[in-house]
Amino acid sequence: MKLLIRCVIDRLDPFERKLYYSGSVSLARTMFVIGRPEDYSQTRRQFVAGSGAAVAAGLAGCMGEEDNGNGNGVNGDDDGVDDGTDDGTDDENGGTDEPVDIHILLPEAAMYNLPHFYGRDHNVWSDRGINISYEVTGFGQYVRGFSGDLNVGVGQNSGLSLAENIYEDVPISIFAPHMNEINHVFVRDDSDIESVPDLEGQVLGVAGLGSGTTRTFMGMWDEMYDFDLENDPAEVVDSSSASLYSFLEDGEIDAALMFTGYTVSALADDNMRSIFYPVDEWQDRTGHPGQVTLYAVFDEFLESNPEAVLNFWDGWVEAVEIFRDEFDTAIQNYGAISGVDLDEEEEIAVIQELVDNEEIFPLEWSESLIESNIEMLEVVEDVGGITGFTGRDAFITHDEIE
Repeated sequence: MKLLIRCVIDRLDPFERKLYYSGSVSLARTMFVIGRPEDYSQTRRQFVAGSGAAVAAGLAGCMGEEDNGNGNGVNGDDDGVDDGTDDGTDDENGGTDEPVDIHILLPEAAMYNLPHFYGRDHNVWSDRGINISYEVTGFGQYVRGFSGDLNVGVGQNSGLSLAENIYEDVPISIFAPHMNEINHVFVRDDSDIESVPDLEGQVLGVAGLGSGTTRTFMGMWDEMYDFDLENDPAEVVDSSSASLYSFLEDGEIDAALMFTGYTVSALADDNMRSIFYPVDEWQDRTGHPGQVTLYAVFDEFLESNPEAVLNFWDGWVEAVEIFRDEFDTAIQNYGAISGVDLDEEEEIAVIQELVDNEEIFPLEWSESLIESNIEMLEVVEDVGGITGFTGRDAFITHDEIE
């Protein structure tokens, strides 16, 4: 084992090796730079949780084991060691074209990281001529991904951020859905509060008044209930989801809007009850759930690589389907780095139900879904939740790409 660890350390970037010896970074956090040192600047924060699967993957590289595409997560390439010189001749059609590079930012501990990583393990993009790479980063840098050149070509981001970027003349287009808005508003199970209007005069907790989710709920509540999220409650407590969960349990607040991981925890908690679920509410209103994140593409990349954009989407669809079909394995491999507590079986069961019911990742893109997103963005704009919105011009259909 010591020899294997020595082998891993010797293959690290010099700066990462220095951090390891100083105790500033663990061995587990370094596993995924192996085999791709030239991309170190892009991958320095990948897989910060350092799961057991990550360590095993790094050691496999030292042992000379062959990657069989079943979950090592190192680079998603055929031989498990990407030297950056793939000539594109190993695609399923025997083509000789160079693969198209797509680099995507992912936020730390996001649930949608699961199909991204697991799909890459199953070559859903490399089989389509796409060389995909990821950088797991802090949320602040993630939401700025389309305000500069942090994403290369294609990526997902908050629908509100994308709308504002397009309004401010960033040359991007929204071309597909990504993840539905699955956050809930919860009360204690013994509460008299049954729906949003009952929150008037109550103490409401929100995990960030300026967050995209809170701004989305603000717009939806104004439009659907004529309810002012900021002013109709007696008090609005702006705190972290972790704090809000405790406040709600202890009776210090009457209701709480909590983000994904804590929404899952509350759904698995018999002492909590949901009073607002935007998937159902917006589905009833428009025929589609509201999306929290959408896929966008830089216009220059789209003009040069229209087929790659469509292939990327097809790969994503396959990744989600594989994730759904192989849920248990995917969760074990990538749950920890996607914010899932592997010790909480009830919470994992909640996630599996959402995945099985197709409530998280929509896989169709149509004019009616575009109209649903437009309506969502317009109601958020009406309450000042975004600086501006260009309407239908912000979106592009797959037929328009072809």
